[in-house]
Amino acid sequence: MDPAVAIEQAALKKHKAMNEALERGDSEIQQFYEGCVVLVTGGSGFLGKHLIEKLLRSCDIKKIYLLMRAKRNKSVNSRLHEILQDPVFDNLRQKRSNFENPLVPLIGDVNTLGLGLDNDDRRKITKEVEIIFHAAATTRFDETLRNATITNVRGTREILALAKNCKKLRSFVYISTAYGFATKDNVKTCILEQFYPSPIEPDTLINIAENFNNKALEDVALRLTKQWPNTYTFTKIVTEELIRLTKEDLPICIVRPTIVIGSYSEPSPGWLDKSNVFGASGILLGLGLGIIHVVLADRDIKIDLIPVDMVTNSIIAAGWKTSTRWLSGCKDTKIYTVSNSRNPCLWGILNSYMKTDLRSIISPRAVWYCTAIETKYLQVAYLLTWLFHFIPAYFVDGVLSIIGKEPILNKVYNKAWKITSVLSHFTTNEWIFTDKNTMELYQSLCKTDQDIFAFDSKVINWKEMLLIWGVGLRKYILRDGLKDTNASMKKQFWLKMLNYIVLAVYIFIWWYIFVFVYWILKFDFN
Repeated sequence: MDPAVAIEQAALKKHKAMNEALERGDSEIQQFYEGCVVLVTGGSGFLGKHLIEKLLRSCDIKKIYLLMRAKRNKSVNSRLHEILQDPVFDNLRQKRSNFENPLVPLIGDVNTLGLGLDNDDRRKITKEVEIIFHAAATTRFDETLRNATITNVRGTREILALAKNCKKLRSFVYISTAYGFATKDNVKTCILEQFYPSPIEPDTLINIAENFNNKALEDVALRLTKQWPNTYTFTKIVTEELIRLTKEDLPICIVRPTIVIGSYSEPSPGWLDKSNVFGASGILLGLGLGIIHVVLADRDIKIDLIPVDMVTNSIIAAGWKTSTRWLSGCKDTKIYTVSNSRNPCLWGILNSYMKTDLRSIISPRAVWYCTAIETKYLQVAYLLTWLFHFIPAYFVDGVLSIIGKEPILNKVYNKAWKITSVLSHFTTNEWIFTDKNTMELYQSLCKTDQDIFAFDSKVINWKEMLLIWGVGLRKYILRDGLKDTNASMKKQFWLKMLNYIVLAVYIFIWWYIFVFVYWILKFDFN
């Protein structure tokens, strides 16, 4: 058996306890969701697809309304058909050929006032919907303040307005981020499961985004977001303030995941979405292909990663708990942080796993020896990136152009540096995320629900998780068939030898250039 397949098979054994629990029929969460009508926003995204799959697989849902845009000349039905071809639904498809029957796409857009819903669809929602999962957001770290505000803040305002008109609403779950208040001034501090002061009133920010011209908005953005690494985390904290101010009598909670990575177990180990290559998974992918050789990170910090299946399970459990708390008279808004704070992983330890264990499942598509230099200093990383990425890329692209092939390496490294830059706030700083509410939620579950909806991060074995993550990148992003791993490891040995030779020649060339320039300057000076 191929080593990569062996890792996947070993991880699949975790399904046994969950499958046995699903058959027992004594799950309180399953009983809560049985026959429910649910509304999901952001269902086409990474987390949204995983949430839909788990709801359909574990609960007898009557109907799931999906708020979707028609785009690129495709109807919402066509888009839904495409979404359901994602491998995340493969296991479900094998068990139930008609699993998609409860899914009902509705034409809508969180970027539009009134959500772009027609009167009939709005009536359906307000008459039938009992649970709302609001996951729609722009997660791009380089998004403009205008677009981030319209989608993340104003879009949530419109969803809240819709929720207030839902006659049967039992629970509303808003998916935020743990990094909303993880600002530059708060490095090394505790981020509690509570509301934090917003840097601006939500309605004021919405008015600015709607009415200011680009130049004025850019000036405002520079002043407002200077403590935040991007507009995503900034607008999320403002959105939480919007919820605090306008929730009124809504049974609502907030779930704050940290950095969401591939699945630990469900529905298949290591499942990822193509969009993940623009985040932490993209860095790991570049390292695993032997493309990235410089990493900007502090090896002494704790990196807060959390598998997507644990996030999804906590969201579903939070939906149940919010309703039961509301019925018991608890009207406060609970915030649940989903993190690995009780099972931390040092970046340095993770990096050591990459250099040792990850090499045991290297893809045959790796183009060079998988090794990297690590630094926590931005200027050093920039210099090394030029030396080991861009300058060799110019040479390789030049050769490709000469032989009539498309030069692509510089494009790859420009994207890689962009990802490295936007993630540097999280890979060179750390915060302490408390998860008391989340653990109380988990401990309130019966044994059956703990098996079906597991989200205790303490059980994560990080060496195992890294290998599963690597397998997921190969299976769902590279799609290399999880084969020829042993041959790839042998190939890595020869690439290692070649790497030493090329590196020695490269250093010699730079030394020669340095000496040559030195003597030229000395001659001119004399």
